[in-house]
Amino acid sequence: RIVHASIDTTPIDLTGPEGFVQSARYNQATEYVPVPEGAVTLVLSRARVPQVVAATFTETLKKNTEYSVFVYGEASDVLRKEIIEDIVQEPSSGNGMLRFMNGYSSNSRLLLQIDSADWTPVLQLGGHSDFAELSAGEHTYAVRSEAGKTIVSGTFTLDERSELTLVVSGSAELAVAFVTLYSDLD
Repeated sequence: RIVHASIDTTPIDLTGPEGFVQSARYNQATEYVPVPEGAVTLVLSRARVPQVVAATFTETLKKNTEYSVFVYGEASDVLRKEIIEDIVQEPSSGNGMLRFMNGYSSNSRLLLQIDSADWTPVLQLGGHSDFAELSAGEHTYAVRSEAGKTIVSGTFTLDERSELTLVVSGSAELAVAFVTLYSDLD
């Protein structure tokens, strides 16, 4: 799946072997799609304009493994991407799994608080936590700068045995921040 957190980047396509294509626009929650295992060449391009290539990269994909292509940064500066192997364990009864990704531009160093407690260490732009267990139910969150300023806050509901990825994106220069929740919908 694509996690598109680059505020000034147009919608993008990820093209791979056997005609595989997935498209995403900024802050759009996408789903996992099947891809072949082994060494694959992937191309990240402007949506529906394959000749405008942002990146070409080869990855070795494992069988029965889920991956996220995390796109962040700014097209006007440096558009960055990272392939993240989504290692998920079955949560304990009464729990779900949560992960945090920092796509907030301006090289912001952020941390995530859940129910007023620090959930992650400070993560640089493009950083992400691993999935970790959290009790199922409604939770409050606050994304804070390293200096303690709240960037964005809200609530979410984590269903039992579910997986959520909380992605913060936006721009400090533009004074906008967004949170997108990606569910494991495969």
